[in-house]
Amino acid sequence: MPPPPSYPQPAYGQPPPGYSDQAYGQPPPGYSDQTYGQGQAGYPQQGSVDHWAQPQGVVTTEDRTWATVSHIGTFLGAWIAIGILCPIVVLIAKSGSQYVRHHAYESLNFQLNGLFWIAVVTVLGIVTLGIGLLFYLPIVAWYVIFVIVASVKANAGELYRYPLILRLFNP
Repeated sequence: MPPPPSYPQPAYGQPPPGYSDQAYGQPPPGYSDQTYGQGQAGYPQQGSVDHWAQPQGVVTTEDRTWATVSHIGTFLGAWIAIGILCPIVVLIAKSGSQYVRHHAYESLNFQLNGLFWIAVVTVLGIVTLGIGLLFYLPIVAWYVIFVIVASVKANAGELYRYPLILRLFNP
């Protein structure tokens, strides 16, 4: 049986053959940030629209005001049962701004979800002879907290998405 082939041994302090200083997961040399990752998950395709990226250009004070009204107006209008009309009015009045349109659609989706849960709790309250009406408390807290958070974010010029809602309308 022949002896095993001998492999060249690296000199003391030298890396073994095939070793690279390149960190794991880093692009190979020669790639720029603009070309690496095109077409992979997490990187937008050329010509695609990222609906959740910050809007193009500067968000004006008027846009921030209209976006805030689309949220806080529903809170004020809910007391007279027309809260759902506020984002619709904002959409009609200021539909040219992508920023305002995003906030108005989010507000409209949130209002529809709130209306659904209020109807469910009302039916539950009727069926359980009033005991189910205790579920109004967490719904009201959920409603007030998220409308205030969305209003503050809209006034700060940030995009906001209500968590845990069904989105029936998209911008």
